[in-house]
Amino acid sequence: MYAALIGPDRVSLRLAPALPDAPSPWQARQQGAIWEAPSWQLDQKPDDSTELPLLATVGTVGGELAVVNMGRAPGIVALTGDRDAGMRIAGAFLDEISRHPAAASVAINVIGPPPPPLPVPERVRVTLDLQTILPPSDDGIDAAQRSGVLRDHLVVVTAPIPPAELER
Repeated sequence: MYAALIGPDRVSLRLAPALPDAPSPWQARQQGAIWEAPSWQLDQKPDDSTELPLLATVGTVGGELAVVNMGRAPGIVALTGDRDAGMRIAGAFLDEISRHPAAASVAINVIGPPPPPLPVPERVRVTLDLQTILPPSDDGIDAAQRSGVLRDHLVVVTAPIPPAELER
């Protein structure tokens, strides 16, 4: 599950890859790319053995709460539009993720000024440039090693990154 929409009467999960065989009470839609179920049919209290995904609230879609599973994000998730609104969402996003039990093993870094609400939770490291998080490209680390450097990291960028650094 990479995202979910949570409405007053249903929950809709977005899956990649698609899984056409949905367990009850879920109904598969779009060849299993979406699973939907009425809210009243879902267990409201998962047992202790259930590991909840690292969900971050990103807004609403058609009146339904939209959440993204940051544990499944394969790359960049961008907040676009009004900068002040984006910074408020990023702040709420960081606050929510930093408190999530599944995030205990995730390094959280902000490059640039921290978004509100302040203060930034203790788990969030604020830095001014990418160099402190990702080694320079001429450090002898090959591409395969470099791809693992940011594994289990959430990096939030709130300041412009120079074009030479952006590709890296």
